[in-house]
Amino acid sequence: AFSSPDAPIVMGILGDDPFGPEFEEALEKQKTHDRAIEVKRINRVAEADGMQMLFVSKSERNRIPAILDELKDSSILTVGETDGFAQLGGIIEFIIDEGKVRFALNVAAEKRSGLKISSELKKLAIKILRE
Repeated sequence: AFSSPDAPIVMGILGDDPFGPEFEEALEKQKTHDRAIEVKRINRVAEADGMQMLFVSKSERNRIPAILDELKDSSILTVGETDGFAQLGGIIEFIIDEGKVRFALNVAAEKRSGLKISSELKKLAIKILRE
């Protein structure tokens, strides 16, 4: 959901930022479907309103159930790096496998969010959770 036809795609980072300024600089010049990409760092879930994606940092590991519960009725793509993130209800969990970044996908959480992840992306998941 976007506020206007030219509104940017907003990606949030909740908690400690593991990416650094290079991440934002790399996305600054990128566009997806003619939309700019904007990165916002936030400290509270309430600040995620209007975002399309929210990365939940490992620093929030003790609050993940509460964070995901607060976001359960939103159409925000939730992404995390904490072990078990997808099992707790996050949509995408990054997993380091043999030195490569892979991901697990929780299709039940995807369905609850109202988002539709492409079948091509789903094929790349190393683990699919159906709850």
